[in-house]
Amino acid sequence: SLSLLQTMEKTFEQNPLGPVKPNVVAYTSVIQALANSGSGRGSFIGEKAALQCEKLLEKMAALYASGENDSVNPNAYTYEGIISAWAKSGTGIKGAKRAEAILNHCNLLYQSGNKAVKPLTISVNGVLEAWSVSGKGVQAAEHAESILRRMLPFTSSDSSKVNGLQDVCANTESINAVLSAWTLSKDPNAAEKAERLMVSFFDEVQKYHNNSIERKAKVLPNLNTYNTIIGAYTKQNSPRKAEAILYKLINDEKGTGVRPNAKSFGFVISCWAKSRERGSAERAEQLLIQMEKLYRNGNRDLQPNVIVYSAVIDAWAKSDHSDAALKAQSVFDRLLTQAKATNKKWMYPNTITFNTLLQAWANSNKSNAAEQAISLLEQMEDLYKDGYRDAKPAARTLNTVMLCIAKNSKRDPASSQQAEDLFERMLSMYINGDKSMMPDSFTFSTAINAWAWNSNSANAGRGVLRLIRKMETLYNDGTVSSKPHAICYNAAIRFFVDKDDPQQADDVLALMENAFRRGNRDARPDVRTYFAVLNSYAQNPNKGSSARRAMGVLVRMQTSYGRDGNTAAKPNTRCYNTVLSALAKSTQKEASQQALQMLSKMKSLYSTDGNMDVKPDKVSYSTAINALARAGGGQEAARKAMMLLAEMEELRLAGDVDMVPSLICFNAVLNTLSKAGTTEAAQKAEELLERMEDLSSRGSSNLYKEVKPNVISYTSVMSAWASTKAKGAGTRAEAVLRHMEAMCDSGNANVCPDTIAYNAVIFAWANSGEKGASLKADAILNDMERLYANGNVRAKPNGFSYRTVLVACAQQNEDGFQQLDRAQQLLDFMETKYFEGDKDMKPDLLSYKSVASAWKARGKHGQEIVDSLAERLNRIYHKQA
Repeated sequence: SLSLLQTMEKTFEQNPLGPVKPNVVAYTSVIQALANSGSGRGSFIGEKAALQCEKLLEKMAALYASGENDSVNPNAYTYEGIISAWAKSGTGIKGAKRAEAILNHCNLLYQSGNKAVKPLTISVNGVLEAWSVSGKGVQAAEHAESILRRMLPFTSSDSSKVNGLQDVCANTESINAVLSAWTLSKDPNAAEKAERLMVSFFDEVQKYHNNSIERKAKVLPNLNTYNTIIGAYTKQNSPRKAEAILYKLINDEKGTGVRPNAKSFGFVISCWAKSRERGSAERAEQLLIQMEKLYRNGNRDLQPNVIVYSAVIDAWAKSDHSDAALKAQSVFDRLLTQAKATNKKWMYPNTITFNTLLQAWANSNKSNAAEQAISLLEQMEDLYKDGYRDAKPAARTLNTVMLCIAKNSKRDPASSQQAEDLFERMLSMYINGDKSMMPDSFTFSTAINAWAWNSNSANAGRGVLRLIRKMETLYNDGTVSSKPHAICYNAAIRFFVDKDDPQQADDVLALMENAFRRGNRDARPDVRTYFAVLNSYAQNPNKGSSARRAMGVLVRMQTSYGRDGNTAAKPNTRCYNTVLSALAKSTQKEASQQALQMLSKMKSLYSTDGNMDVKPDKVSYSTAINALARAGGGQEAARKAMMLLAEMEELRLAGDVDMVPSLICFNAVLNTLSKAGTTEAAQKAEELLERMEDLSSRGSSNLYKEVKPNVISYTSVMSAWASTKAKGAGTRAEAVLRHMEAMCDSGNANVCPDTIAYNAVIFAWANSGEKGASLKADAILNDMERLYANGNVRAKPNGFSYRTVLVACAQQNEDGFQQLDRAQQLLDFMETKYFEGDKDMKPDLLSYKSVASAWKARGKHGQEIVDSLAERLNRIYHKQA
């Protein structure tokens, strides 16, 4: 077009009197062609086309003003073409402002007397459209609305208004452009505003036309108007309001004769598909069914297409309905039936349709999900082979099929290998040239989970590690560009953590750390990763040197954060507390000292370095105290535990209410005192118990109301007396027990004595060395038997109860044969219960030895019983006594 114009100009220059003279029509046609050529081709080409249009306008004006060509005076259509060029240029706000400036210039020329450039409605509409797509949100919508209000009938006919467009009458497209601007504005209430404006604008325009003699044409909303409002509600995720507009169209409430088309239904169905509202999938499918019915009844504009069917399938895929996958499959089957009936390629399910349905099966818990997924993949491949290129399986397709198979590994162990085989097939396709099949982090994590979820398989651990190593190898040798991702490493770590194998989890973490240090930021281990390994060590204290290894992981975590710049791995209080827990459960001699050192480090980092993330809390202190108790450090451990408790209370007095010692803290101190083995420690334990009772009884607003002693508290005090082996210990321990029973009888269920509590008193009496101690211990055992017989299962005597009384009676045989007979009776009873299946009642070697020694001291008759006991012992332990 431009080339032809240039030829005309050259011919005219050579022969001004000839028949070839470029006129305004020729120039305007080229301008409009240029405007269309820049549409949808990017801002660079769009702006270039618009600037060319402006140069032609300048040339026309110059030729006309100079008198060289009096037939090129620009007219309204010329200006409309330039406005259109800027509106379609894709330059956003720049294009909108330039289009409006040209409109204003045109209007100014018109108001100055140039009737040939009277602004056209289509020109104003071009400016409105330019603002609607300018990307300036609410500002653009408001400005577009202000331009519309400069048009008839929204403005006064006062010709003195320079900026007025009072001779330009708005039409349906003008209003639609403003409605579109609001739809694109991202205003949270854009749809409601657009609907209100639709009603008010059209009412005002129509009222003006009805009262006008000159203008009788009706200006009414058209299908685009309603679809714009429906689209606005769709963007706003308001499916009910979008559907209400749709039904206004279906029922033709305004009597306009406007009926919905496939786009109208598609908007509403899509809105329901994206909605998280319960029942949204049902609503989407009901609309599809209505659409299908209207189409069958002759409305050819309402033939559902693959996009509409895919949206309904997507709605079911996101639904929590128990049969969502079956519902989605049913919609898919209808689509396929329609496609085969019409034999139209554009009706066949495409890759998006298949992927959406596969996701529905992946989200389901159906036992046949894997089978269905494999079948869909085969259907896809068959369609693609038959020439339906839009049904080509993609990486996401195989990933989702693999996910269905991986989930099935929980039911079928063979699925793990099947998922890995599909991964290998995908990898082979990629290596052989299909670059769309490159395995990504989802691919690897799904293949890994296929083994991880098959936790009962002996090969699961090997499968997980094999895929982790393959993932690293494929990336390191350049086969794939997808970097090993933290998701994959974390899946492997989670598997080994769940298998109570902290060492293997730690090994995977080490691989993850190495990948991150080599520059792979996607493999960054974060706090949750490190915590999972730390906690696994803490929960498995018997797995080698768990505490030592946990401390090593914490050091690596600190290094990753400090030296390697991994801000996501900053250790926090929870991590330190987990290591403290590992130390508290450790049997290593130095564990308690290491726990105290770690607590000290936490305090230093918090108070000296200002690291708020590692502030020691109640758990930190109580765990460190438990470490002291576990170590059995005697009086020194008890002293340190009391010091830590005092430190917590000092912090509380200084204003840190979070450091009010909890019941767990007090009980931890009591536990430490119970293992000190001294009368002094037992007395301190009893004093601390009395203090707990006092602190917790000071009213509901009391900070210490939660430290009311429970059965653990009282049991620790009784154990403290039992460990002293001092005279009077039994009496003190039993006094605590009777206090517990009295409170229990008064309704305090938290202190009702249990088996462990009664055993503590039995042990206290048995170890006291006092005269009659065995009888006292036996009396407690009789109480337990009576309580259990009366239904108190908490007081059921166990093997420890009987063994302790048995040994006490045998060793403290003060009253002739009475206590020895009782020891023998208890041994006989324990053997009977053991052979009846109660393994806890198995007599230990000390039980036999104590009874045998007592009988041996009785002479020849006793020796016969000793020989009998040796045979019984041999029968239980299967060895010579």
